[in-house]
Amino acid sequence: MTGKDAIIAPIRWLGGFGFFILGKPAVYINPTHVPDGLPKADIIFITDIGEGRFSRKDVEKLSTPQTIVAGPKACVSSFRLNQMPMSAGQNLEILSLPVRALASGASGDERLGFFMRWPWGALYCPGPAASLELEEGISPYVLLFSLDGDIAHLESIISSCPKNRKPNAVIPMGYRLPQDRKKLDGFRQIAGDLSAELEPWKEGGG
Repeated sequence: MTGKDAIIAPIRWLGGFGFFILGKPAVYINPTHVPDGLPKADIIFITDIGEGRFSRKDVEKLSTPQTIVAGPKACVSSFRLNQMPMSAGQNLEILSLPVRALASGASGDERLGFFMRWPWGALYCPGPAASLELEEGISPYVLLFSLDGDIAHLESIISSCPKNRKPNAVIPMGYRLPQDRKKLDGFRQIAGDLSAELEPWKEGGG
């Protein structure tokens, strides 16, 4: 397994805006509508308190007393778990995972994106309305791109990125409604060989 397939191998899509990253620590991002039987979380990242990204029930389903919930203060303060409120521009190491919180539009710290560094590469999960904010020379990395916004934003990201900032793979997320799914055709055309569409994952699904 090489190239794009290798870098996306640890990433599992839960549907919507939700992801699970295999390995240690066990990381979830925006878990909602989570099926039973999934591994417990070491860290749960939440980008936004809005619908589709924030679910108290699912966070509690995946949590143990040791689980850390990281994200905007408005999100993490809702839980009795180990809260890790973050602000845009903040760099932390959470259970040995380097993480940078990124601004999302003009929302201040109410919405955040996250950039995480793993042994296999890096993962960029922008929050709603985020622009690409990457240091020079970060490679390889995977970009999670939401289809609930303007698909043309992806084209501007890919075309404007210097070669050493382009993603190695782009995973679409946030599509449930029929009109969102229609955007997949536009996504595929723009992303080209970078496109990495995942099927919703369940425990035992690989």
